[in-house]
Amino acid sequence: MKVSDSIFDRNIVYNNLNEKEKNNKLFQAVNIAEGIYIPLITYIKLIGDNPVNDVHRKILFAIYQYLALLCFNNLESKQKLMEYVPLILPHLKRRVGAANFLYYVSLDNKLLISNTSLVRTIIDGAL
Repeated sequence: MKVSDSIFDRNIVYNNLNEKEKNNKLFQAVNIAEGIYIPLITYIKLIGDNPVNDVHRKILFAIYQYLALLCFNNLESKQKLMEYVPLILPHLKRRVGAANFLYYVSLDNKLLISNTSLVRTIIDGAL
């Protein structure tokens, strides 16, 4: 494809929005429906409370960033991923992004408020 000079003559401004400014609900819904998160949660289960080296730390950070994007501004995804919150509690002290994921799962999650046992588990795990 050739780029012509006429494209640059136009006075058009494009807004580049990232996922944190405007989430893509279709992307989130498809990934949740396909179960893309299940192998990631399985990896988190396998790591558990074991010591992690630098490679595992980077992988966990990428996983938690991805899971946070899946539940950003999406109540259905938050409710789906909320059941895995007890698995991430051991990783809060490791600085691998688990706190960011926990923040986005619990932000504006009305179902979490009614689940007092999970709230108690989160508070106990964070301390």
